[in-house]
Amino acid sequence: MSAIPTLPKVGFLWWDFVAKKSAHMLEYGILMYLLIRARLPWHKALVYGVIYAISDEIHQSFVTGRSAKLTDVGFDTVGMLAAVQLIKARWRQIRITRSAKQTQNLAAVILAMAAANQVNVVGVKGEMGAGKTTLIQGMGRELGINRNLPSPTFILVRSYELNPVPWKNLYHVDLYRLKTVDEIRSIDLAELWQDQKNLVIIEWADRAEARLPRKRVEVTIKIKSETSRKLELKLCD
Repeated sequence: MSAIPTLPKVGFLWWDFVAKKSAHMLEYGILMYLLIRARLPWHKALVYGVIYAISDEIHQSFVTGRSAKLTDVGFDTVGMLAAVQLIKARWRQIRITRSAKQTQNLAAVILAMAAANQVNVVGVKGEMGAGKTTLIQGMGRELGINRNLPSPTFILVRSYELNPVPWKNLYHVDLYRLKTVDEIRSIDLAELWQDQKNLVIIEWADRAEARLPRKRVEVTIKIKSETSRKLELKLCD
């Protein structure tokens, strides 16, 4: 629609302008969503989107009856920035799930949220039986691990190799057994997340909240009923 030189007359010239520019913004907003959904950091997605918009306008200058318009790149950029804000607002929402499958399906949202903001630590909190392991198993499957991720309750940490986009390794940490401050201090978790190619998912993250990096994704799960869960997704920055 944004590539149509002239829309049918509908009474006012400004309507033609508004419709075409809105189409530009919608088109590039969708592009931004797809790039972020593919776990690309949002600022890189924006750069790639702007480059694509510029190349598209250059292409228009070689088409008979068309011309390159720098203002269209501006509208495209506005559409992409609006998409980023909508996605961030979606990340802050509280989600209600009514089955383990629905809980696991949120894994894609959480991982995209982490990748888009260049965050490599996900803290999962919730009481016993809330569904922390269920959610983490969903994240494992989303990352291409085709087997269950048992909680490393007694060994504290399990590691998995990943396809290197955007992370090379997954570290699943379970802090359930740690009861005292001294026990928590005895474990150097920081070395795991210092490498940005590592994704660190921490079960019972509230046990070591003061020692976690300031920039992280935090997921809090609360039990509403036998099958229903309330999940709060939060980007700590």
